[in-house]
Amino acid sequence: REAEGDHSAVSLRDIHRAMRLAIWFQKFGASKIDPGNARHPLSAPIALGLAHVFYFRLPSSALRSDLMRLLRLEVMATDKETDPGFEWLQPVGVMEKIVMSTMKGLCSKLTVEEGVAMNAALMENLYVTLVCICNRVPCFVVGKPGSSKTLMMQVLVSNLQGEQSPNPF
Repeated sequence: REAEGDHSAVSLRDIHRAMRLAIWFQKFGASKIDPGNARHPLSAPIALGLAHVFYFRLPSSALRSDLMRLLRLEVMATDKETDPGFEWLQPVGVMEKIVMSTMKGLCSKLTVEEGVAMNAALMENLYVTLVCICNRVPCFVVGKPGSSKTLMMQVLVSNLQGEQSPNPF
């Protein structure tokens, strides 16, 4: 909220959306990213849900890094006895790696035309929009001309054709 110029508390609608997405990510398989006995089964899905709702709306890498720093501080503040299994999210870069590997994994299932580069902007737009479509969450894709908005829609339309899709999803 501070990045958007609003110093009020977080919207309950955003928290509900993040938790709903966390459950979807768990069903999608995010809890299996790097399974281990000490990890809470919702730790990666919660990180992905929060990232989807808050991380991707931030316009700069500095603001995104700051959000991840704040999330790491919250993880460090959790009581290890009552909420075990979140400690593995504390090191710098772990949550970012979870988000990027999930985004790359999801985008790798999409077929793009030959000659189309799967750059960072296209991958991010595809990932966010596809997760929103799968969860029936409204999504506004905004950006400067040439930031892959139209291409993203063309890729999604060509891949989400039901039984006629190039790959099962």
